[in-house]
Amino acid sequence: MKKIRLIKQLDVMGQIILIAAFVLLGFISIRNGITGYFIVGGWQVLSSLVHIGMGWFSSNKYRKWYYGLLVWVVVFFMVALVIPKTLMLPYLYFILFFSPGMALFYLFICHRETFVMMARPMDQLK
Repeated sequence: MKKIRLIKQLDVMGQIILIAAFVLLGFISIRNGITGYFIVGGWQVLSSLVHIGMGWFSSNKYRKWYYGLLVWVVVFFMVALVIPKTLMLPYLYFILFFSPGMALFYLFICHRETFVMMARPMDQLK
């Protein structure tokens, strides 16, 4: 359990550092911001895959909301692939601004699972 907690803490801290660093670097150069967009996204996808593969996720309403939103993003992307290209551009703009919110929401979920729920695991049995 301590190993899992350490890995989850490192994951949350890594996300915080990456998001903060690339927000600051984004003010210096837009190219840095775009690079950070993909690096933070990649980190979070890898984090999700590790959590799913190891069974480390708790079942809570926020995680269900996150996965529900993620499913809708993928469904809209699949629909956008078959519609005229003129409608793809609005979808891409939407994703450009929606994704950072999803990243912060995922960070919130991971932080909550790591520092709130794991701090008092017996409270989860109530």
